[in-house]
Amino acid sequence: MGYLKNVSYIYPKEKDMTVEQADMLNKLMDVENEISILWEYHPDNPNQTNVEERFEELQKLATTIETYLEEQGIDIDEENELPF
Repeated sequence: MGYLKNVSYIYPKEKDMTVEQADMLNKLMDVENEISILWEYHPDNPNQTNVEERFEELQKLATTIETYLEEQGIDIDEENELPF
């Protein structure tokens, strides 16, 4: 627990965070999250994800899950499926 004693650099006690600051912090986290996701596909990433292969893997996984759910008696609403 000692490692959390001094967190004033994260959130100073003498100054409350405003709504605007909280919104900006949330936006920053959203941007950083999107950067992280895009890095998976970026050409400079030596371990980049092949989009076409990943798409096919996910389609197969979706079919497997749908089949399982149907076998369990859970009806999949066809209207809400994606058009591919």
